[in-house]
Amino acid sequence: MATAQERINDYWDIQVRDEGPMLTPADTLAVHEATVTWLDQALAQPFEGKTVVVTHFPPLPQCVHPQMEGTSLAPYYATDLSWLMEKYSIDLWCHGHTHSNTDFLGPNGCHILSNHRGYPGQHTGDKEGEKQGNPSKHPFRPDLVLTL
Repeated sequence: MATAQERINDYWDIQVRDEGPMLTPADTLAVHEATVTWLDQALAQPFEGKTVVVTHFPPLPQCVHPQMEGTSLAPYYATDLSWLMEKYSIDLWCHGHTHSNTDFLGPNGCHILSNHRGYPGQHTGDKEGEKQGNPSKHPFRPDLVLTL
């Protein structure tokens, strides 16, 4: 968490409350844990139909941007929520945050998908992006439509 505290802009730019202390990794971990508890309880509620989860952060470590894989900051960019996929029949999990697109089947057949456009001028998944040192696992698809 010390590396994230030093290198992630959120911990330099975000205050917990107006005039309050700056956000810390411990704060974001506490929010993450509370949110995962809520999500687990929400998924446990019976209902008919497909199950779609949409989160800002990716649900699996293999979703991180290729430039972050294996680094000390990788845990900031994605967490391992495979246990939720194994516990529940989740059809689709869409995520953001990484600026690297993903499209694969995760645990229990859960379709993991992200389709980031990225920042203005940022290339995600094309040859120009690779030249600029910004490779992506899958290119941005502006015409992407999913049918469940």
